[in-house]
Amino acid sequence: MAFYIVKSCFQIDQLTTIGTANLDVRSFEQNYEVNILAYDKELTEQLKHDFLKDCKISRQMDYHEFKKRPKLDRLKEGFAKVFSPVL
Repeated sequence: MAFYIVKSCFQIDQLTTIGTANLDVRSFEQNYEVNILAYDKELTEQLKHDFLKDCKISRQMDYHEFKKRPKLDRLKEGFAKVFSPVL
């Protein structure tokens, strides 16, 4: 199981923003998150195509299913969270 957490936005089929940041001060100043803004029609079309392809092979997980993840997975996630500022 993998989580793919990225925010992306495609506008006018020419403008793309992609990254991990929410659009708030905390994300940019405290959480070490960043986005890129690209004005490129070919890149936007490719990223949009890739996103829609990923959506077709993805599935939604509800809260109860999320809580039932294996203990080893939860341990690895907790370990990564502790060291996320330096990873």
